[in-house]
Amino acid sequence: MAGTSSTSTLLLVYSTDCRLEEGCERGVFDKLVRARVDHYRKLYDRVVLLSADERDMSDELGEGVIHLPVGPSHPGFVLSGAAAVRRLASTLTAVRVYGPVGIVPVALGLASVRSHPPVVLSLEYDWLGQMRRHRSPLLGPFASLVYGMVVRHSDRIVTSTDLMRQRLEAQGARPGQVEVLPNWVDIPDKAPDRAAARNRLVERHGVPEDGRLVVFVGRLAEIKRVDDLVSAVAGLSGIRLVACGDGPERDALVALADKKGADVTFLGAVPSSEVPDVLAAGDVFAMASEEEGMPFALIEAMGAGLPVVATDVEGIANVLPREGGILVQPRSPRKLRTALARVADNPELAARMGAVNRQAAAPYGREAVFEREDAILRDTGALP
Repeated sequence: MAGTSSTSTLLLVYSTDCRLEEGCERGVFDKLVRARVDHYRKLYDRVVLLSADERDMSDELGEGVIHLPVGPSHPGFVLSGAAAVRRLASTLTAVRVYGPVGIVPVALGLASVRSHPPVVLSLEYDWLGQMRRHRSPLLGPFASLVYGMVVRHSDRIVTSTDLMRQRLEAQGARPGQVEVLPNWVDIPDKAPDRAAARNRLVERHGVPEDGRLVVFVGRLAEIKRVDDLVSAVAGLSGIRLVACGDGPERDALVALADKKGADVTFLGAVPSSEVPDVLAAGDVFAMASEEEGMPFALIEAMGAGLPVVATDVEGIANVLPREGGILVQPRSPRKLRTALARVADNPELAARMGAVNRQAAAPYGREAVFEREDAILRDTGALP
């Protein structure tokens, strides 16, 4: 243990793609930040959170948490972050990093420390492969440099799927360095009251009372291919798509729905506390992503007992039980339409799928996943 103080301190680092302010705007702050901080606060006397933000959010994070915003730009995050890590180094019990770029200020800040604290980093998707496929000639070498730092300076790399573990090891991670830890969700103790949830959805958002609801929860970004869901729903009688979330594709998706005459309600960003109600009101959960890590929304939908129609991509196929839904190849609106109609028009099939999914979601509950993370921290010597 590197810290010389009797007070245990965790340095929690959110990378440049995990800004807290953006999380607030998207309604996921409580899910992605506060719940983790609340858990770490039980394990350590003090939590210091370093992030690529401009505003100090210590008040939102609560007592016992110090927020160090070091600015949203990559250079500012790296240089100011490294300086902050250097100042804190002698007091740290452990470092927990979310996102690959977060390792850079940590590695630079600890470079002169003879005995550094244990470092555990989460990497949810094939960041290195994605950067190497980018058109910019500079991103590939930059990504290789950062990934080299991830491997050298992380005592453990945590990822959400076994296939991702294999990929990280193929890219140079040491044997035994990568641990698989799934994303967690809050799973209700009992199956939700769908009629009551539907009534609340009608009251809050004006969703029509009749018809069956296909629910999507996520960012309206190109990689999510919500346009394929809109196209799939077009022409299906009595079936409405409810899209919960916001993003850069919203205006284009609204125009597409109008053009195709699809029954779609765009809720925009809703508070994370309302998402369970949106899911509970649905008849089917749908995703058409081209690529996924381990989607929170999918596991939440499974925990709510919903059948699933989605694309057959790694992050989805690794989580969804075979009997819990129908998977189709990406970029196939026609196949999505057929699958949605099959599930939505067959209540008995939908109920069987939902029951399978609810049972399969149990290992992804908050307490179960946090217990597994605590074991990883304990194994690396990161717990006080």
